[in-house]
Amino acid sequence: MEETALDSADWAGLKAEFVPVASVVHTLRLDHNNRRFLSNWQQRKNFSDYFADFYLPGDSANDYTQHLHVANTLALELREGFNKWAKAGMRLFVRHDFNRYEQPDFNKVAQKEVENHFALGAQLLKRQGRYLHYDLLGEIRTSGKKWGEFNVEGRADLNLPFRKDTLRIEVDGRLCNQQPTYYYRHYHGRNAWWDKSLDDEFRAKVGATLRYRNTSLRFDFESIQNYAYFAERLQPREDGKLPLVGVDVRQSGKNIQLLSATLGQNFKWGIFHWDTELTGQLSSDKDVLPLPAFNGYTNMYIDFRIAKVLHTELGADLRYFTEYYAPTYSPMIGQFCVQDAVQRVKLGNYPTVNVYANFHLKQTRFYVMASHVNYKSGSGYPFVIPHYPMNQMVLRLGISWNFFN
Repeated sequence: MEETALDSADWAGLKAEFVPVASVVHTLRLDHNNRRFLSNWQQRKNFSDYFADFYLPGDSANDYTQHLHVANTLALELREGFNKWAKAGMRLFVRHDFNRYEQPDFNKVAQKEVENHFALGAQLLKRQGRYLHYDLLGEIRTSGKKWGEFNVEGRADLNLPFRKDTLRIEVDGRLCNQQPTYYYRHYHGRNAWWDKSLDDEFRAKVGATLRYRNTSLRFDFESIQNYAYFAERLQPREDGKLPLVGVDVRQSGKNIQLLSATLGQNFKWGIFHWDTELTGQLSSDKDVLPLPAFNGYTNMYIDFRIAKVLHTELGADLRYFTEYYAPTYSPMIGQFCVQDAVQRVKLGNYPTVNVYANFHLKQTRFYVMASHVNYKSGSGYPFVIPHYPMNQMVLRLGISWNFFN
């Protein structure tokens, strides 16, 4: 009998393995989110102590909104290396997104709205190999009535031998034209209400990262057209009390540019480690999209073992950013928003220092941390969000146990 190749493999002690060339994949994603806003601030004879607007009757707010998202994706995948002439993998997919939103109407009855979107896309990717890897994705999306939404994004990395190590060059980019999400267009509550027709938001972004050993340098540039954002609205009062608060949605007609550069450096001398990341950034419209000109993070610690078994880290870290008009928080919608231009305040130029000790013994991890140890009453301006001060020094203890070897 003639011996086949499989027989020879079995005789040699090798095991044959089936490697599929193509796959058909179905993915189901289900998300359900809800939010309830409660408030007992009352409107008395067209007067309020906090809210500027009242859209629903009653002596208290009980705004409830929920969102159900169901996504079905059907994809045909051709595995990487399936053909000697086509080294990259390929994926073709179609996706249906079902979104159901529920929020109150003027008569306090729940109003339900459904949105359906269909997307068609393709992906080209290469993960194998030593030097070059990439992942490219393109898709178009429509609701059946509205056309023109698309998303194209990609990333690639090139790894080059350099001085007995590897120099890694990473590039990424994105080009998209999409409708602002539902709650930018519609929101119903006792103290905030809007139904807006917004233009599509167009974004173009490119970035590049250079990595060598323990050093990294990254640059990013982004251009945004028709940027949609939440904005605080403060209404002054003649009696000299604090202004009344409202919130709106706005859309910028300008072309906003963002530019940032980040330097990362990790040092190690024996058991001593020093990890640092420094970022500088610019915004062409600081009234609409404010950013600190500089922010930094540094972490110094010693890493060693006690009795050769207890892994120990003892260290301190510091966070800092320069002054800027930081976004404020709106409790009515549970989102951050741009401060009112007339009565805005600057935050920043205040370091935050934490000290910690981490321990790891077999399956057990435990830590002790004192956060904001540099807090001193009446000194500095310990705020990250306007009108919401940071906690004073807090001592935290924690333990984690893994129930597996």
